[in-house]
Amino acid sequence: MSNEFIDSIDSSISILTTKDLSVYYGKTKAVNKVSFNIPRNKIVALIGPSGCGKSTLIRCFNRMNDFIPSAKVEGDVKYNETSIYSDKSDPHILDLKLEWFFKNLTLSQKAYTKM
Repeated sequence: MSNEFIDSIDSSISILTTKDLSVYYGKTKAVNKVSFNIPRNKIVALIGPSGCGKSTLIRCFNRMNDFIPSAKVEGDVKYNETSIYSDKSDPHILDLKLEWFFKNLTLSQKAYTKM
């Protein structure tokens, strides 16, 4: 890949945006009004102590919290300028576009099938 191609990529465009994102498990608030933008073609790491909400926040990006009966998500998450919680959004498409690496180093089924 040439440097000209890399320099032509506009990383000022946000690929993932959250606005006032909060997550509850029952009455317990696990994430409190998080807002940020992740630029296109950038690597981002969420770093913090155990139990601070990193995994809960990441589960909002691919709607894994939908499978937890007591979970409630408030606020907005946009992927490519489209709200992933709108009725028009297909959660399966998100799974194909976003890649996750968890601290447990076992291979996910998705990673294994790509080998």
